[in-house]
Amino acid sequence: MKHLYRSDQWSRRVDNRGKVLATAQPWLPHNRELYDKDADASGQKFCLVCQRQGHDMTTCPAAHAKWKRDRGSS
Repeated sequence: MKHLYRSDQWSRRVDNRGKVLATAQPWLPHNRELYDKDADASGQKFCLVCQRQGHDMTTCPAAHAKWKRDRGSS
């Protein structure tokens, strides 16, 4: 996915191991640009959390629920 983002966006998106930050909040408007270009090899939008085509982490209810649960938010 790195090639889809500018270097400043990528550095705000991942930790030093290249994993999406545990504190990611892709549903927030100001974070959208960090996750909205995710695509699979065929160029289709792809969600890294639920592993499905057609959407990315910015709109995935499963991703939002997971991050909110893991962060202890309601």
